[in-house]
Amino acid sequence: MAAIMNRLLSSLALAMLLAACAQAPLHRQDAGAAELAADTEGCAALARTRFPTGDPSMSDAVSLEMEQAMRRQTFVGKCLNGKGWR
Repeated sequence: MAAIMNRLLSSLALAMLLAACAQAPLHRQDAGAAELAADTEGCAALARTRFPTGDPSMSDAVSLEMEQAMRRQTFVGKCLNGKGWR
């Protein structure tokens, strides 16, 4: 059961990542792709600490993980905007 839950959560995380990649690319006049990658990773790391992965032993773990993934994605977007990315 735990293996199935882990696969499901991994698939969900991948789907969320692909959805995020489908958005229009961000740009900042004074920066390039390397700066965007560094800022994105920094914001994502902070988002993971603020909105951690749910406990897979919980009965509603999938819905909790979906909610946390959406919160992380929103946080990363706002964090990047705060760094000047549009």
